[in-house]
Amino acid sequence: GTDLVLLKVMNENETSLYLSHSDKTPENMIFNTEFPFSAYAKSDGTVIIIERRDSSQRAYVSKNLEEADRVYKADTILYLPDRDEFIGITSSSTDEGEKLTYTLATLSGDEVGELFEGSNIGRRATAGSGQQMAIYTTNEESVEIFIIDFNSQKEIDSNDDYVAIEKVGAANTGDLL
Repeated sequence: GTDLVLLKVMNENETSLYLSHSDKTPENMIFNTEFPFSAYAKSDGTVIIIERRDSSQRAYVSKNLEEADRVYKADTILYLPDRDEFIGITSSSTDEGEKLTYTLATLSGDEVGELFEGSNIGRRATAGSGQQMAIYTTNEESVEIFIIDFNSQKEIDSNDDYVAIEKVGAANTGDLL
């Protein structure tokens, strides 16, 4: 395989990403923005970019040294490298307060399914394998923790025996939450 180089060039108001073969001068600008972003380069040359705008985030994908295409938009976007998918988090107002919806989406931006919806959501953690997510909600009397399976997009376990949870964490590899 040919080695690829991802180069970030910053000027006064914009940042550009270039991707090229290591033996050539960077010539393929794949992304340009005035907003902060994160980029994830895969071994096949695909680059996933999450751009953070003021009120939302956008996901872009570049393949074959081509300019990145916008594929997905949500209030918050998480990239799951082990699954090559996104979690989109959207917020809406209800009578009970803010409700968050977690949706699983492919790299092409197609929504696979809703993972979780709820109010008063605390922290979340995704297992290192990218197969499960732990998330908890709070109310005046208790805390309920949920384990969500990404493959089935279903809750596989929950427990409301807690009074408080300080934080949720996950192992870097495997399914340990």
